[in-house]
Amino acid sequence: MNIEKYLVLNKYLLSLFGVVENRDLQVKLQNIETGEDMDGRSRFSNVLRSLEGLQKDKLSEETVLRYDQNILSYVKKINYKRDLITLKYFQYLGVFFTEIVLDNLKNRKIEFLYELNEFLAAYKQQEDIDIIDDFNEDDLKKLAFWMATGSGKTLIMHINYYQFMHYEIFSPDNIILITPNEGLSKQHYEEMQKSG
Repeated sequence: MNIEKYLVLNKYLLSLFGVVENRDLQVKLQNIETGEDMDGRSRFSNVLRSLEGLQKDKLSEETVLRYDQNILSYVKKINYKRDLITLKYFQYLGVFFTEIVLDNLKNRKIEFLYELNEFLAAYKQQEDIDIIDDFNEDDLKKLAFWMATGSGKTLIMHINYYQFMHYEIFSPDNIILITPNEGLSKQHYEEMQKSG
């Protein structure tokens, strides 16, 4: 998938919450306390469920809660042998967006492709762009995270592993993590041990 399609996928995911830009969700979530409420839900999920623009036909409140419970279970797993961590709002959103994509790929791939292409057609018309082709199944085999240095991408990668295993889109023979040097490989190995 070319970078433009990744950006359109991000725009589509944002549209499910009735927002246009990442900062629109950032404003809603950045001051929310991390962790769980009295009902065992993340405080972020409470905000997401209550968004005025939430596209409930594509992302129901029940689905938001199901994804939230999945995320909390993954966080519990990565806290296996480490000091308790909680996800910051931008980490939570990255993991939540991954839940949306993986669930749709597993359970409604054709409808998901149709909705993405419907969104893309409207986006191309609105932005007067002509260079992006329709999404196809091959485009949905990769996800990319664009996050700042020190933003917790390693922990998110560990959660992504648990997400991938949860949705069982296919059964890999192996999973390979490629790093630029031996020292970083050792560091990743130690971090993965802590994450169970």
